Amino acid sequence: MIRNVLAELDFLEPQEDEAQKAFKLSYLMDYDQDNIALIHQKLAEAKLRYSLIYSHGAFLDMIPQRASKGRALDYLGKKWDIPQNRILVAGDSGNDEEMLQGKRPAIVVGNYSDELAGLKGNRQVYFAQANYAAGVIEGMKEYGYIE
Repeated sequence: MIRNVLAELDFLEPQEDEAQKAFKLSYLMDYDQDNIALIHQKLAEAKLRYSLIYSHGAFLDMIPQRASKGRALDYLGKKWDIPQNRILVAGDSGNDEEMLQGKRPAIVVGNYSDELAGLKGNRQVYFAQANYAAGVIEGMKEYGYIE
């Protein structure tokens, strides 16, 4: 149903078949806040439930409303009785944003995408200077997980 609603939007280009999954629709789209608002409007009018994830200035993913990295961590924390403040997360792009904001200590590595700039100033989010795994290690030191 979501695919049908979005098919009428000419600014969306479906990604290649390999990017499409049973519970994820993937599109290419240049960033435009008005277009994102239009997507939300069309899907709301159709009474569809979804999560929209925009990342790397080009990729738009639609997943089920109840599916996300953050919700998966909430579930696993409850299942294994691990407090959320003891789960350390790290990310670099908009598809990590929901997981990075919240109850968990978070690391944004130095090579992050612009979509995460809005998390600056959040006391639960550490912005590393180093890129990739070195940024994760830097964050782990900052949080006291390693020396």
